[in-house]
Amino acid sequence: IQRKTEGKNALGGLSTTWATVATVKGSVQAAGSSERFYLERETGEARYSVYLPPRTDVRTGDRLIVDGDATRPIYVEGQPTTAAGRGVYTYVNGTERKGGGIK
Repeated sequence: IQRKTEGKNALGGLSTTWATVATVKGSVQAAGSSERFYLERETGEARYSVYLPPRTDVRTGDRLIVDGDATRPIYVEGQPTTAAGRGVYTYVNGTERKGGGIK
């Protein structure tokens, strides 16, 4: 789990980086995909349901790096929820963006 951090760079400008805040095991399941044009470029979105251990500190705006592949982050959308089913887990919706619509 990575969280956006902002600070000043050597020239006094704003610098944005991603800091790893936790490493956890979880389950990622595909939940759908779509394509559209954004700023005259084709973009794609893949949506995922992500299941993490209970009470995992994950927040809207965080990004999830799966299997160490930082080239395909999943961005957390909406508020995480804790639910019980075949065990207790934290559930989040996430989206992987490709093309002109990358945040």
